[in-house]
Amino acid sequence: MLPSFISSINYDKNEGFVFLPSTKNGKADKQVIYSLRLIPDYIDLNIEKNWFAKNVTHENLSYAINLKGFDSIDSYVRNRFGKNARHIFKKRKRLELCLNISCKKYVGVIGEGEYAVLMSALKIMLIVRFKQRNDINEVLTSWEELTNNLIHDIRSNKASLFVIYDSNEPIQISIQYHFGKIMRAAINGYDIVYEKFSLGSMALYEQAKWCLENGYEILDQGYGYLDHKRMWSNYIYHYKHQVCFSKQFKSVIVGNLVYLKFLVKEYLKSKGIKEYWEELKNRINKKGRETESRNIDHSFNIINQNFDFKGVLKEMDFNSSKGLKKITNDFLYATVEHIDDVKMFQVLNEKNTYFLKGKQHAQKFLFVEYS
Repeated sequence: MLPSFISSINYDKNEGFVFLPSTKNGKADKQVIYSLRLIPDYIDLNIEKNWFAKNVTHENLSYAINLKGFDSIDSYVRNRFGKNARHIFKKRKRLELCLNISCKKYVGVIGEGEYAVLMSALKIMLIVRFKQRNDINEVLTSWEELTNNLIHDIRSNKASLFVIYDSNEPIQISIQYHFGKIMRAAINGYDIVYEKFSLGSMALYEQAKWCLENGYEILDQGYGYLDHKRMWSNYIYHYKHQVCFSKQFKSVIVGNLVYLKFLVKEYLKSKGIKEYWEELKNRINKKGRETESRNIDHSFNIINQNFDFKGVLKEMDFNSSKGLKKITNDFLYATVEHIDDVKMFQVLNEKNTYFLKGKQHAQKFLFVEYS
């Protein structure tokens, strides 16, 4: 719930309101100091005259897609990427040519069972991805609370789940929050065995398309650098941290001290001091996880391709192993074969040797998955 001293919230130089109360509630806030974090710089909090507000600019860059003025996703892509727009269209087409792709947006309505399945899948995606990166995901530390709250936000149109499916299997899942004409992309996960297909970029294409078709003007991707976020964004900004306090003597003193604390914190960050300590902490944490991370490694060597092979073969399911599934997906991406036309065989008379065959291409490879 918003503090009562905020009279309105608007963006785009007063042209678009996110929050505009119809009546004043007349209630005084019990707190006299508020610390409001991660406010995009295109958002303005209009506060009552008997309150002060001081802003601290965050050092971290944040990324957003401003869709105002565009009538279709393809027009945005052409404007944003220029000559390289064809690569975006080509990648999207390749995804459809290779896999049985469908997309679904869950907003307003979602069943308990389906919600549980999707959130479980997203959690696994995040765990595996961050294990691959040898990193920590803070979202997972409060996963139960997030899961309990999100379903209510989805049903009240305050949030949504966006899912890319391969057949009936979710391979990319995103959580978004909705504020007026702004959609905030909060959490994104994908199945790493599909990483060749640039699912992050493809998800942004579909989400921006949905925004344009449903009257949203800003798709905010938040802070944290990722190649596809930077590539798609036409608006790069800094978050601000706003310290608000009433015009009482004690709150003015304490409020200014709180403001100075955050000002010093961002100054140290700008000088790289904060990052140094975080990097040192991450290195210590990573040492404890190195052994566990190695267990998911596998070796993959291409011996030959585009040839006719005859040998002692045993057909097998490439979904039986994450490693084999990834190799199959890499094969699909490289050859533009469709998943329904590809078969996998184990070469029985050659150790650790497998064989993939599609309509027009074939590939023999060595594979060892460590346990």
